[in-house]
Amino acid sequence: MKMIFFIVITFISVLIISCSEINSPPTNENTQNPFFGCQIMGIELDFVDTCSYDFINQFISQFDSVTVAGSFLGSTFYLYADSGNYENWLHYFENDTTIDRIDAYYPAQDSLILVVKLTGQKSVDEETLRFSQIPHITIQSIEVHRKTLFLEVAENSEERWKLIFEQYPFISFVNIIAICTCF
Repeated sequence: MKMIFFIVITFISVLIISCSEINSPPTNENTQNPFFGCQIMGIELDFVDTCSYDFINQFISQFDSVTVAGSFLGSTFYLYADSGNYENWLHYFENDTTIDRIDAYYPAQDSLILVVKLTGQKSVDEETLRFSQIPHITIQSIEVHRKTLFLEVAENSEERWKLIFEQYPFISFVNIIAICTCF
C-alpha cells in the first residue's frame, strides 16, 4: 500500500512540475533544467470486494499476454507469539500455501511480533479463526488489503489493456503504473 501511495504521489508531482515547465518555457539564459523521465511499468487492477481469490485468479489466467508482477489480495496479520523464536515459527508455517510472507519484529527474542502477509485464498474471518486457535499466538491487529493486482503487459500496450479491463464491472479501477526519475 505504501509503495502504491509513493508511486501515485511521485507521478502527480512529476505531472505538476512538467505542466509548470510547459506553461513557462525556459528562457535563453544559461540555466539547467532537470530532465524528467518516466518509464511505464504495467497496469494496476483493483477488484471489488465481492470478488474471491479463486475468481480473480481464474479471470486473470484467461489472458495469456499478461503476467502478474505482484498482488495484494489478502490481508496482513500482526501476531504476538509469547514463545518460540522466528526460525521455529517459519518452520511451523513453512508448508502453508495461504501465507505469502512472514516477517518479525524482535526476531532474536523468545517472544516476538510476527507479521504474516496472506495470499487471500481464505477469507479474513477464516484466517482469524485459524490464528486464534494456534497455541502461543495472539492476534494484535489485522490489515485488510484492497484486492489489487499489478500486471506486466507488452510495451506500449498499456492503454489498450486499460481500456479492456475497464469494461468489466467487477474491476473498480485500472491505472497505468509509471516510475518517474529525475536526472
